[in-house]
This record gives sequence, structure tokens and C-alpha cells, in this order.
Amino acid sequence: MNFESYLQGVIWGITIVGVILVPYLVFFAIYLLAKSDMFFTIVQEGTAKAVLLNGRFHEMLMSFRGHDFKGDATKDEVERWEIIQKKTKTGWIWSTLRVASFGLVGGGMYWIGVYPFAQIHTFKLKWSSLEQKKEGDKPVVTFNTKEVPIRAILVRSDVYALFLENVEVKGGVPVSMIFAITIKVVNPYKALFKIEKWLEATLNQLGSELRKMLGGVSYEELVNMVKSHPDLGNESVISDVIREILPRFGVGVEKVQLLDLAPDTKFVEATTQKYVAEQKAKAIEALASGEANRVKTVYGAIKEIEDGLTIRGFEALAGANLFIGGENLGGLVRNIQVGNVPPVSKQQGGVS
Repeated sequence: MNFESYLQGVIWGITIVGVILVPYLVFFAIYLLAKSDMFFTIVQEGTAKAVLLNGRFHEMLMSFRGHDFKGDATKDEVERWEIIQKKTKTGWIWSTLRVASFGLVGGGMYWIGVYPFAQIHTFKLKWSSLEQKKEGDKPVVTFNTKEVPIRAILVRSDVYALFLENVEVKGGVPVSMIFAITIKVVNPYKALFKIEKWLEATLNQLGSELRKMLGGVSYEELVNMVKSHPDLGNESVISDVIREILPRFGVGVEKVQLLDLAPDTKFVEATTQKYVAEQKAKAIEALASGEANRVKTVYGAIKEIEDGLTIRGFEALAGANLFIGGENLGGLVRNIQVGNVPPVSKQQGGVS
């Protein structure tokens, strides 16, 4: 093999590698741009993103198999972004690119426009979640609230936590409640641009009505609700609110369940203190009654013995540990704290 043939083989090898590698690098660069929402974007399955053109809404992009936007089926610029069940169609251009780019382009990747004129809308979402932790050997459920800036809105069903504090139920018992609310966004345009903070607004509307409705329910009935998990969304008052939320916020509430509840800590402490105080009062009353009867019996017996009246009276009253105010016992005793009376010695004229 001469040098010319060898050089030609090297050139052919570089060409073949270049034909494969250069497109890959190009598509990989597109992928990196899409990860940063520049020129392209990646929409994860079950979510949607809003594209802004110079700060103004331009279109919605969604990845949700078996679903699509209503689109040209309606002339209403708001209702066209309602999500309906429909076979998802993929254009031949993206299908070809997906195959040619080894899967790097296509699927959930979309062209959004020239950066920075075309950008993905960023919004803040505040939601609450329940987390189970261990404190020692006991599992403890904590209620955490987070607020983060995000660019994709979830369009599949998901469960959100709603916490209501100090709900005064039947009987005046303040109770804290945790609800599991199953929600699905059915029109992402309405949720993002027709209402400020769609999730907070939805939960606040539901929470207000739940507080009113459960105010007439007893604590025992609420405990049964926690055990059976009925869908409170079927109640007429709540179902009316759900029907109002859907067209206004573009949000569908699928289920409302009472997950857990607990009486207010201060109420429990106050009730416990009241119970303990009542029991102490009963015990003191019983003790005082018993001591009074014992003193009466002892004093009555001593009255029959005139010589031992003063000494035995002191002993009986000392044992009773009671305060006798202004009582004249034979002209000898007045305003005496009997429990503090010193013993009478023989030198003072007492008897043993």
C-alpha cells in the first residue's frame, strides 16, 4: 500500500466520521439550547408551556399523549386552548428529524422562535405538601408550603394538600383539618393568564366553603369522614363552587377528601386543665367533708368530759387542720389556725 492510498483511506474515514458526528453535534447543541428554553424548548409529558412573543402571549405548547388543544374547532381565542381527548398528530418534519437526529429532536421538543424575542413564560407556583418524618420512633406528618418559579404547568390530574386551621365545628370545638384535593388543569391559558396564582385561588375558594359547611358538623362525624374518605365535592355547596371555578380559572376539581384532623392544641390544653381542676375540686370537697365529720364526732365525744375539754379540743382541731374564725370555745379559743397549735405540755397544766 503506497502513501497515496493510505492518505485516501484516512480522508474517507474522516469524512464518514464527520458525516455522522457533525449532525450529532448540531442536534446536541439544539438539545442544550432547548434545555435552556432558547430557540427551542422541551415540554415534559403531562405538562404545557406558554410562549411569549415580545412579552405577549403567542401560543401554548403541550406534551400529553391522547390529548390536544381544541384549536381551530372554535373561533374563541381563549377556548381554543381547552384540552380535549384527541389522537396526537406529529408533523412529518419532526418525525423525520427525530429519526435523523437519533431521537435528540422531536417528541417533546418544540421550536419557540428567535431568542430573546420569543421566550417561555415563567410564573410562581405556591403549593403545600405532606411529608412524613420520624421523631425518635414515632412517625410525624409535617405540612410544608413551597413557592418556586417554574415554566411548565401540569395538565394531568394531581393531588394537592389544603390545610384549614381553627375550624369551629359543632359544639364550639376548634379543629385543624387537612384535605386532599385532586385537581386537573383543563385550559392552561385561563389558569396562567385569566387568574393570578390559579392554584391558590382555587384552594382559597374551596377552603372558604369547606369551613362554612363543616362548621355545622360534629367532631365525631368528622372522625368518621376521615375513616371513610367520602368525596365532599359531591356536596351541593362544594359542587356549586367547583362548577364556578371551571369556566373562570380553567381548572377542574375532581375530588375533595378530608384526610386528617386534630383539635386545636390550646383547646386540648384548656379542656385538660379544666378537667383536672374539676377533679381536684371534687377531691378537696370530699376531703373537707370527711374531716368536718371527723371533727364533729371527736368534739361531741369530748364535750361529755368537762375536765378534758380544752386539751382534747386542741388535739381534735389540730388533726383536722382547719381554720376556725371567731368561734369561742369556753372563752379560751379565738381566731386560731389549728394546724399550727403547739402541743400542750404537762408543765402547762395538761394531762398525758
